[in-house]
Amino acid sequence: MHSSRKWKLPSSLGYAVPLPRNCGLNNLSDSLDDLKLVDLYLMSKEVRCRICNERSDGSHFGVDSCRACAAFFRRTVNLKRVYVCRLGTNNCNISTSIRCMCRSCRFKKCLECGMLVESVQPKRDPLKNSFEKSGGRTASHFLSVSPSENETKNPVMRPPPPPANPSTSAFAPVAFPSHQPSLPNVSAPQSLLKRVEEAYRRLNESRRTAEITLSMEPLHNVFSKNPVSDVKMGNFDHVTKVHRADISLIADFLDNTFETFAAFPQQQKWIVFHNFVCHLWGLEGCFRTVRQFPSQEKTRVMLTIGSYIDLEKVDAFFEPQKIDASVAKVMKENFYGHLANMEAMRNISITDTEFAAMIALTLFSEGIEGITLETMQKIRTMRELIFHGLHYYYIEELGVPNYASRLGECMVVLNLVQKQPFALFAHGNACLQKMFLDMAESMELARLYDLFDQDSFMYHFIKS
Repeated sequence: MHSSRKWKLPSSLGYAVPLPRNCGLNNLSDSLDDLKLVDLYLMSKEVRCRICNERSDGSHFGVDSCRACAAFFRRTVNLKRVYVCRLGTNNCNISTSIRCMCRSCRFKKCLECGMLVESVQPKRDPLKNSFEKSGGRTASHFLSVSPSENETKNPVMRPPPPPANPSTSAFAPVAFPSHQPSLPNVSAPQSLLKRVEEAYRRLNESRRTAEITLSMEPLHNVFSKNPVSDVKMGNFDHVTKVHRADISLIADFLDNTFETFAAFPQQQKWIVFHNFVCHLWGLEGCFRTVRQFPSQEKTRVMLTIGSYIDLEKVDAFFEPQKIDASVAKVMKENFYGHLANMEAMRNISITDTEFAAMIALTLFSEGIEGITLETMQKIRTMRELIFHGLHYYYIEELGVPNYASRLGECMVVLNLVQKQPFALFAHGNACLQKMFLDMAESMELARLYDLFDQDSFMYHFIKS
């Protein structure tokens, strides 16, 4: 006897479905049991994203796709982005197994699979009316870590043109098509922090791969089961190369994670980016050191994903170059004098989500010299979203309704790091350069300047 329960065919039954030979179906109207079999069979066939082959969660812009590919397509269309194939083949493999998919080929595949550009609608943001609409410029994707291409291919890394009387600067302005900024969706502020957290995780994966490649280590190390333990003492030459690549990766991370930042005019974007990078290095230096080394460790500080500096072996960091004993002494004093700030972060055990919020607050920092009133308004709105996200995180995820003390401690740590981004965390040659440049009036550091002059881009980036 048939069950009285009603079975309904899924709405996706709009295309031919191969049925099992032994299902016994001659006509879909034979019986309710037959319909039940069809329904169960279709449910067992997982639909995959036609772009990256990840699990699909429905039809987006006319094509079965995952949320990630749909979001990528929407951002590309809304922001009018133009990508360049990394390999120049325009036929890169698009799969979630690849850490950094070629965006040019990914967008091309979206179009080939039938995604409709005309189906993309601008975001309807409740905060949109609080801003005056302004034009922005998109940032192109970095193509390599070489000095020439970093300075010409990545607009975020290129400073704005001088206000008058252009000189023979190493940096040249480039015009990009304007578009209306796409402001963040505030319906779920917590999603902003989760997006930053996930994007930062991917950034560190790319950093680690780049560092392994530049260090000439066996490439199979990228599959290390415990990358946290695979750290070694760094040296000046290696760290210089890693940090050059890091600037490009950070620029790409920001441009793809924060739509508000991506929509800034080119000059404003450069000012915000330049302020952010050096403070990020300080924040990361503290966070990585706390995560990597036990509290009793008082001599090692993380510089990159996979390298650290030993304050008892400063000379070894600069080998084969030689540095004055006075330079090594000043470095050690700066580190040792601020270890208490590191311990402040260790004592409160900052979570990954809180650290993601610190990154976002560092990017959208108030009081940046040179930004316009309109940029400041957008920065303040983003800060409000970030704090709303923290509120949701503390209440809903951690179950801490009285989180004022916790939030206050996090902000104290962030403020300490932002006040001493260079002297406290000598994150590779970039921060070392700044620290030593500040001491140039009182110390003879000509030999160290010779080291810095080997990399004119990093020198000008920090000096500016």
